[in-house]
Amino acid sequence: MKRAVVIALALFASSAFGQDFPDGKPTRLTGMKLPAIVTREANGIPHVFALTIHDAMFVNGWLHAQDRFFEMDSNRRIASGTLAELVGQPALATDVQLRTFGLRRASDATLPTISADARAALDAYSAGVNAFITTHPLPVEYGLLEVTSVPPWTDVDSIAVGKLIAFGLSFDLDIDPTVALISYQTAGKIVGFNGQALFFNDTWRSAPFSKAATIPDATGAGSPEPLRVRAASVRSAAAPAWDTEWLKPEAIALAQQYVEKVRNIPTLEASLDPEKHAGSNEWAIAPKNSATGNALIANDPHLSLVSPPNFYPISIHVPGRLNVAGMGFPGAPFVIQGQNERIAWGSTVHPMDVTDIFQEQLVPDSTSPSGFSSLFNGAKEKVIPIPQTFRMNNVGDGVKDNLVTVDPSGSVPPATLVVPRHGPIISLDTKTGVALSLQYAGFYPTHELEAFMLIDQAKNVDDFKSALQFFDVGSQNFAYADVDGNIAYFTSGELPIREDLQAGKVNGVPPFFIRNGQGGNEWLPVAHPQPNQALPFEILPYAEMPQVVNPSNGFFINANNDPIGQSLDNDPLNTPRAGGGILYLNPGYDGFRAGRITQLVRSKLANGGKISVDDMKSIQADTVLIDAEVFVPFITTAMANAKASGANAVLASFTASPAINEAVSRLSKWDFSTPTGIPEGFDASDVNGALSAPTQAEIDNSVAATIYAAWRSKFMANTIDAVLTALTVPLPPHQQELASLRFLLENYSVLQGKGASGVNFFNVPSVSDAGARRDIVIMKSLSDALTMLASDEFSPAFSKSTNLGDYRWGKLHRVVFSHLLGNALFSPGALFGLPPLPSVAGLPGVSTDGGYSTVDAATHNPRATTVNGFMFGSGPNRRYVGDMAKNGVQGLSSLPGGVSGNPNSPFFTNLLMLWLTNDTFPVTADTSPRIPFLP
Repeated sequence: MKRAVVIALALFASSAFGQDFPDGKPTRLTGMKLPAIVTREANGIPHVFALTIHDAMFVNGWLHAQDRFFEMDSNRRIASGTLAELVGQPALATDVQLRTFGLRRASDATLPTISADARAALDAYSAGVNAFITTHPLPVEYGLLEVTSVPPWTDVDSIAVGKLIAFGLSFDLDIDPTVALISYQTAGKIVGFNGQALFFNDTWRSAPFSKAATIPDATGAGSPEPLRVRAASVRSAAAPAWDTEWLKPEAIALAQQYVEKVRNIPTLEASLDPEKHAGSNEWAIAPKNSATGNALIANDPHLSLVSPPNFYPISIHVPGRLNVAGMGFPGAPFVIQGQNERIAWGSTVHPMDVTDIFQEQLVPDSTSPSGFSSLFNGAKEKVIPIPQTFRMNNVGDGVKDNLVTVDPSGSVPPATLVVPRHGPIISLDTKTGVALSLQYAGFYPTHELEAFMLIDQAKNVDDFKSALQFFDVGSQNFAYADVDGNIAYFTSGELPIREDLQAGKVNGVPPFFIRNGQGGNEWLPVAHPQPNQALPFEILPYAEMPQVVNPSNGFFINANNDPIGQSLDNDPLNTPRAGGGILYLNPGYDGFRAGRITQLVRSKLANGGKISVDDMKSIQADTVLIDAEVFVPFITTAMANAKASGANAVLASFTASPAINEAVSRLSKWDFSTPTGIPEGFDASDVNGALSAPTQAEIDNSVAATIYAAWRSKFMANTIDAVLTALTVPLPPHQQELASLRFLLENYSVLQGKGASGVNFFNVPSVSDAGARRDIVIMKSLSDALTMLASDEFSPAFSKSTNLGDYRWGKLHRVVFSHLLGNALFSPGALFGLPPLPSVAGLPGVSTDGGYSTVDAATHNPRATTVNGFMFGSGPNRRYVGDMAKNGVQGLSSLPGGVSGNPNSPFFTNLLMLWLTNDTFPVTADTSPRIPFLP
């Protein structure tokens, strides 16, 4: 059959040679070995049919360049620290930081270490990209930027794009927790409370909001958690005795200055704000629990919502070698998440701690090329300089390709300084020699792209698991299912073993704070190399990584939650390693979406129920707030207590307000869902991108969602935030604060509103009864919320109305899509003159359902106090449900945009409407019937 295919393609080769790929016609371009075919579905999704892996990767590169070259070029420049050479001065700060981190240096070091097969695939992909960009005009953005030429694409560019993606999924800075801990300790000494307990036990808790834990829940070791009822017992460990005396004031000052310098750099937002870390949902259902009798799998990765989308849908077919479909990343070959004829897979972020910041002490050293050496165990180690030259495009001067060299200054260093033992120096006090260095697993040669080359061809669990041994950095939870009925969960990524934890005791402070770089906290050098290990350090053996194949409960669920449950007791450092020492993965996990998914899966399987494909899609589209399930009963109880005979006078006074009474009544009838409640809003109840008028039930739920979101903001402000603001110390991340508030409320009979630190978070002057104080703060927060919604600030949405029925959630909750050259696409006055989608008049963004940490990810700032504060800009970049039928995987997907990055293309936004209403298109793993002469 293969010979017949070759002959059939060869018949067309001469007439098509050197041209583009006409739809469905065999074509051979310069650089290809044999002709190949590209077909596009009506929605623009391409399918590649080639006879060699070389040609398949060549065409993959060609198509990426054809549809997404500006995106590819931008990402390679971000990774390389040369974005300012394209977009000008605004990107200079980004370039400085990325050059410091050295992802490009790591990419250069990676290329010689990859396999011959991976190198051949990268070579072919680069050739395909260059074949396109050398024969076609550059995309429209280049004209706006006055750029007429670009460097050729290289294999290192592809590796750098992969490194950048992994960086965004795994890199974190330990600065904010360190500054907070020191601030709390200092305030505690002055005011008279336990500052370390305030941090660890009360506000920056490791214990998540819900106790969903992937493997215990999947294997039967976990227990269902009724979200409205939790045992009222104080299960918080005592604050650990961490030593911070060695941490110098200069280091804290450097850390604070560094954070302020980089906080607004988009590439680093997730590293500084845990709420902006990439997230995802995934789960799988075994055949015994499936309505189809096949394994089912679902995945939706959450990244920034940009135009064009981060993912590129494609299928690639090479007879006898490859038949894969799904999503790739422009700039890198292979399908990254998808399905082939036997398996399907997806992934979520597992936030393993693979980054450490060290306090260094530098001393002058005339023998060092940088003039400095660092002290380590009393000995000098030379600091190495890497010279840097920064350039930027003079955009707007009317001169084409006008690059200028930027003179070194305080913000543009002439060189990157590197402490060889740890990594680059990110901040330095030249007067004292105190410095901060950064060590990150991604600074070394790693092989993530090679992992996906092997995953695309995997046929079974063993193949898949073997491929994951090449996934070195990026820290992912992988979901797997196959046509034989197997489901499996694997954590992947190389986790360095720390010297002190392996010895069984924290030295100074744990790895999620700035560490002492002068000895005692090192990543141990490799002594027991693992199969296909990349890092030059001891790593956690793969056998000790969280994983389960065919779990006894017939399902597994992960949504960035704790895979093994080690943080549920609020102590991430008390689990022993099988190989000795402390098993440390991460200081804490998401505790929201997995709790809700677990609740839904268990509910559907109750009493022998089965889960269908439609159920999987419904769970993916769920917009119920699990924190509302927990907190609303406290609101209704507070009102009941206010109305009770003998109630405290301050508390009872709230019952006189008709608005507060109505608000509590609405909340008491609410199902905790978050529909938009407006005709212009996109809801999962709408079909195939078409808007429909909201029902009365949707309107009522919408109003309740608005009231609750406003109450949540004010409740946070009136409790923990009020106390910490008065102490002038940093606030905790949102998730940790909400978990802390749940803990305080559910243990109120014991704690009386006070944390383990002794600090009272429910302060009401002149009210001695603790229960009354709690209820007063709850009711006052509701009163403050209603006042806020009727204020001038919210008048663009609600026209200062005091009619609660006007408070529709869709007027506040709006998604904003961004572009590198401009924000708020699809809004009035947006870049490229794109027509705005339906939304609230005059307000940016597109109204959608969902809310804070809903399964259908649409998270806004829960502390929001402005009309635009409830907008969001990240969410599902791909939704996928797969039914693992033996006669072929049946996949369904969605994409927040289109295949093309050209704003003038009909394929720029054509898939967005389906995404907005949670509808799907089929994922086709084999379209060969369209082309009769292909097998």
